Amino acid sequence: DKAVPVIRFEKEIYDLGTVNAGEKRKAKLIYHNTGKAPYVIEYASACECTELNYSKDPLAPGAKGILEIEYNSEGKSGLQEIGIEMIGNTDPFLVETRFKIMVKE
Repeated sequence: DKAVPVIRFEKEIYDLGTVNAGEKRKAKLIYHNTGKAPYVIEYASACECTELNYSKDPLAPGAKGILEIEYNSEGKSGLQEIGIEMIGNTDPFLVETRFKIMVKE
């Protein structure tokens, strides 16, 4: 059996509350490496409305990582649900989480 990292976010969907249209909202999404090998994020993506910031350093087994996000609500209204994908050395290679946010006009 090959040792691989296993990544678990603390929540399936993060609720970022409510913002007024045009405002930005920052959040820190916590994940854990519950596997037996260091985790390396090769690429992370979301919609163009969301900036992602994460460590490029390997995340040791048993350690926690932080995915920092900044959502820009400009041009949006109503309930938004945004998917985030992290591609790395997990098996399968794709790890996903989501957040939702209400944008008031």
